[in-house]
Amino acid sequence: MVAMLGLGGCATTDLWRNSAEKELGDVVEASEQDEAAGTIGKSDFGTDDVVLASDDAVTSPSDGALIKTEAMPFAAADMLGPGPVRLADVLEFARRNHPQLASIAQEIDLARAERLGAGLFANPQLVMDADGAVDGDDMPSLSTRIDFTVPIGHKRQRGMSAAAAAEQRARGELDYATDLVLLEVSNAAAEVLYLQELAEQQQYLSDLNLRFANMQNERAQQNVITEVDRLLADTSAKEAEFERLQSLTELEQARLVMAQAMGMTNPRPLVLADRLQTMRVPPVPLERVIAVAREVRPEFRAGNWGIREQQRRTDLARANAIPDLTLSPRYNETFNDPDDQLGGRFATGLMLWNFNQGEIAAGLASTRQARANLRLSESTTLGEVARAYALLAPIERQLIYYDEQVAPSMQAAIASIEQAFEVQAIDAAELSQQLSRLAKLRRAHLELRFLHHQTRMQLEILLKRPLSSLATEQIGPGRLADELPAAGILSE
Repeated sequence: MVAMLGLGGCATTDLWRNSAEKELGDVVEASEQDEAAGTIGKSDFGTDDVVLASDDAVTSPSDGALIKTEAMPFAAADMLGPGPVRLADVLEFARRNHPQLASIAQEIDLARAERLGAGLFANPQLVMDADGAVDGDDMPSLSTRIDFTVPIGHKRQRGMSAAAAAEQRARGELDYATDLVLLEVSNAAAEVLYLQELAEQQQYLSDLNLRFANMQNERAQQNVITEVDRLLADTSAKEAEFERLQSLTELEQARLVMAQAMGMTNPRPLVLADRLQTMRVPPVPLERVIAVAREVRPEFRAGNWGIREQQRRTDLARANAIPDLTLSPRYNETFNDPDDQLGGRFATGLMLWNFNQGEIAAGLASTRQARANLRLSESTTLGEVARAYALLAPIERQLIYYDEQVAPSMQAAIASIEQAFEVQAIDAAELSQQLSRLAKLRRAHLELRFLHHQTRMQLEILLKRPLSSLATEQIGPGRLADELPAAGILSE
């Protein structure tokens, strides 16, 4: 009898596991069909679901109950090489190797594991009761029964549906976290590009001041100028060299900060081969930019799936209020008595006071909170996109004015200053003052290019497409290209 029970238990377990895998696949397939249709219908309990736009980027593989680890495809640490690297390679390295993204990716597997567990039946319980008389001649008896719990209220299906929504929410959160990492890396890379060009400017200014100082030394040796003029020129040259060395120190720190933002386990200073590119952005109505952001931002998708998840968990709480059935076939054997007995038992809870009101109320509150968080996310993200896009046009006007008006005047001014100094029409003090003023103007122009580059990169990451494509591309999900085309280069 024991052997027969063991075989029966194994067969039953396999049968239920296969049934759970099949139902899990059905739930996932239904979820995909709802998403492909573009809307989510009402739940069986009447809870309104969120209307979701169809998104080919969000899919749930119908893999039954098999858990497939979605580890990040780590790239080799030496993929960047020892020499200068491109900005596109830096962003790709961070996307593929950042440990924070690898950690968040495991949330998807956790949701899959929850989905698998929700679809399983409860294991049956084997209960054996032995009775014997203390006094008397009554023969001992052995009662054996197996308790089967039959879930009522579609608890398994609702649990799998809630876990499937949690998996899609985790996918959206991973995409959002990836964008945050890329934003941090792009900002750090923009700082490196800015400091690299600033170091070049400081080098030019230091060489120029050194040339003038050498000229003053020769004049001082010929007693053409006073010792004071020579010392002023020498001090200006040393000041320019000191500022150059300071910019190199800041550049070295910025390169290490960028390596850390990339998620490198062995950070090293990286030299970027790019330069600050101020690409002219085609004029596009702000409403179109906002519409693209609404379409592609993963935090909105994650928020919508989060609302659906809470709605499904509320439905599960309602289902959990319905008591399950317990069916127990029983066999009673009395030793040395041929009259064995076969019977059964039925048990269920009575819904008198506890209707799971607490969990249902918590689920409704969580749904309202998820809706509020989605509205807050929309307000924050769309506000950032609008402010960044509105900043580009004024910056471009300033850059165009600098290229057309300021730059030619500066070149002529530098040439005139050099000629005037060679014929001793200006002294060392006035020369230093004029060079400092021109250097300040060039640095302001560099900072403006830095701001334009940084803002454009942020928008292209947020909108997942080059800004140059907004004027012609249909609104829909996009992705950041390795090389971003430009409508026109304002200055370098």
